[in-house]
Amino acid sequence: MHKTTRIFHLSIMGFWLLYFLITSITNFFDLFITLNWLDSNFLFASHNYSLIEAVFAEYAWLGWPAMICFFAIALAEAALCFVFILAFKNYMMRGNDLKMAKIAITSSMMLWMALILGQEFFTIYQFSETAVRLMIAAIVSALGLYLIKD
Repeated sequence: MHKTTRIFHLSIMGFWLLYFLITSITNFFDLFITLNWLDSNFLFASHNYSLIEAVFAEYAWLGWPAMICFFAIALAEAALCFVFILAFKNYMMRGNDLKMAKIAITSSMMLWMALILGQEFFTIYQFSETAVRLMIAAIVSALGLYLIKD
């Protein structure tokens, strides 16, 4: 495999690995703030829980439903980070084997689809642009992994 193609594939996996690492860490810190395990002034937190709580408040689902939803999203992001670590490691050890990378990028697209459907269900359109853009980025990344070969 050409060195440029290999660097390109590793860059795609590395980007998503770092993205999910950062988002899962900041979301878990936000969860720790919500549980009063961290000070509310802690800077490295996503502060996304308050957004989810506001949406759930419109449906009178305060408390645990919002917490479970937020925890599930944070856990999914952490799992995707782990899958991208495996994909990166697999690619480094086996040369041009993209099987794990394809599983990782497809799994990330499933997360974005779930978030887009959830935003549609709860009619929170002000946040849907982010999920749609991330979905498009994942599709472009998948195309790069599938189509760019030597």
